Amino acid sequence: TGDAAVSAFQTAKDEYVAATKTAVDEWNTKITDAVAKKDALPEMAQKQLEEPMKTLLDQRDNVNSQFEKVQGAGEDTFDTEKAALETAMTELSGAYDGVAALF
Repeated sequence: TGDAAVSAFQTAKDEYVAATKTAVDEWNTKITDAVAKKDALPEMAQKQLEEPMKTLLDQRDNVNSQFEKVQGAGEDTFDTEKAALETAMTELSGAYDGVAALF
């Protein structure tokens, strides 16, 4: 039964990682688009976006880092890493909304 429990965990983890990878990829695309929009603005408008954009990029880096931790997590750390990733993604969403509101 130990092998069955490991297999059940691995299957659940693999499904979560696959679904989350899609969401992370979508965020990365949205952020790349936001950077391009910012870069197309006049210099004065770009300056107004500097700090919110830095926060957004920092949050993106945090999500990517947490996602890597989830991918490498074992059964003993998976729930903790998953919770940290979900918190990071919520913070990323807030940072993105803050930047998007300025366009």
